[in-house]
Amino acid sequence: MHLGESASADSVRYSVRNSLLRALKKELKSVSFPAIGTGVGGLSLEACAQLSLEEARNHLAGETTLKEIRFVLFSDDAFEAFQKAYERILPE
Repeated sequence: MHLGESASADSVRYSVRNSLLRALKKELKSVSFPAIGTGVGGLSLEACAQLSLEEARNHLAGETTLKEIRFVLFSDDAFEAFQKAYERILPE
C-alpha cells in the first residue's frame, strides 16, 4: 500500500509473503506481524486474518528457518477475527 492509498487483498498478501521470504533469506527464527492494512488502509480484520494466515500456512509448508510466526493484535476484535480464521485455515 502506498501513502494515501487503501490496502487491498493483493497488497496485504504480497506484504506478508515478501516479509516471510525476507525472514528466510536472513535465516530468522521468528517474525511478528500486526493486522496489516486494517488501520488507515481500510481492509477488514476478517480479510487481513484470512490472507495473513493463508500466507503463513503456505510459507511453513515449504523451506523455512522460522520456528514462530506471531500476530501482534491490539484489540479484542482483531484477536477474534484471527482466532476464527485460524480455526478455519489451520484446524487441529
